[in-house]
This record gives sequence, structure tokens and C-alpha cells, in this order.
Amino acid sequence: EVVIEPHKTDPACTGNACAFTQPLEGPWTLDGHAMAAVGPWLVVVGGGNTTVWSSPDGRFWAVANASAPFGARLDPCLASTPTGDLVLIGGRDPRTQQALGDFWASADRGRSWTERAVAVWTPEAATACAATSDGTVWVVG
Repeated sequence: EVVIEPHKTDPACTGNACAFTQPLEGPWTLDGHAMAAVGPWLVVVGGGNTTVWSSPDGRFWAVANASAPFGARLDPCLASTPTGDLVLIGGRDPRTQQALGDFWASADRGRSWTERAVAVWTPEAATACAATSDGTVWVVG
């Protein structure tokens, strides 16, 4: 478990609130990651590894899955649906930089994942983006 506390001497902080101007340091690589909110929970995936992190409040982080079945990736898209499921779409392979066209879902805040479908699009960009509206997943990229 990792605790991320604001620096009390940071002039951008007032009480427990800070305006961070650079990425928070943490147990994951923040380059090429994705984050989504599921209710009050935050979930982080990507960054070139297979670890899925979750936090109930953004301060305390724990590993939800140390070796997710979708494999290492950079710049994936992660979104939550109105029913609380997470969807992970695309990204790129950190070794080959090849665009990925897969689609995964999690019903338990990232602890387990199921591949839902092979993409019905040809991933031509290195990244994809998704958002949900009424349970529909929209993909751009």
C-alpha cells in the first residue's frame, strides 16, 4: 500500500488540498498510463506494464491485479460504464510500438479481466479513446 501525501511546504498547497504541477510519484510508471473512476474508486492501468492499481480516494493505492491478462501496453483507453464496469481499449505494444485493437472488461474494479471482442476497427493510431453514454462505448482513434 502506498500513501501519497502533499508536501506541506509546497506553496501550491492549502491545508490538505494541492494544485500539483507535475505528476505524482507512485509505484507505477506514469508515462503512457490511463485512469478511470468507478464510483469513488480510481483505477490506473498501462504505463508499459501489466499491473492494475486501485484507490478508494487517490491517496492510498493497492495492486488490484499484478499481472493483468491483457499484457503490457502504453496509452490505452480506460473508461467506466454507467453500470460500474471498466472497459480497456487498445493502446500500443511497449516493445514494438504497434497499435493494439483489443477490448477488455472488468466488473470488479480491475481485479479480473475478460476479453470482450476483437476490435471491429483497424487500429491505425497509436492510441484509442473511449467514453460511455447509456452503456454505449464510443471509440475514437
